[in-house]
Amino acid sequence: MNKILLILLMSSTVFYSQKKEHFKSGTEVLKFKKLSSFKIPKSILFEFSGDTHLIYYYLDLSKKIEKRFNKEEIKVEFNYNLTEGTYDEDLKKIPKKISNPKNYDAFCKMQIKSFKNLKRNKIGEMKQVYDLELNLLENEKTVLKATLNIKTYNTILTKNNRVSKDLLKMITN
Repeated sequence: MNKILLILLMSSTVFYSQKKEHFKSGTEVLKFKKLSSFKIPKSILFEFSGDTHLIYYYLDLSKKIEKRFNKEEIKVEFNYNLTEGTYDEDLKKIPKKISNPKNYDAFCKMQIKSFKNLKRNKIGEMKQVYDLELNLLENEKTVLKATLNIKTYNTILTKNNRVSKDLLKMITN
């Protein structure tokens, strides 16, 4: 009888001690380091790395970056260094053009890390959390390094406007 009571007491402690985590979509700068000698480049070549299935994310993000950076008169181009995947449709979407980093003032490597697809809390509502790491190089020397934590609902594309805004702010301020 004492064993049953002890088991019930221990299991109820586990169930009732769990806290509900608050999830708020948005972006947050986790790490940011910029050299004091950093100057705003007039041209940047962005290189996206990672899984081939992320091509839709990177294509959408590249459009947002291009639109925002063009307003600041910063020329941007994009390379897609994605690993081979199994989805033929994804492979067809990857642009084949490869630009040389030496033709640009800066070269920015970007990659998604620690992607988590959280459970649905309502029908049709899914949560994603991931980190976007970026490393900006000038003359093969790192001048800016940052990590953005991004939380989204439904699809990872929903915060690309905010990501491009944060990216521009980090580079130009």
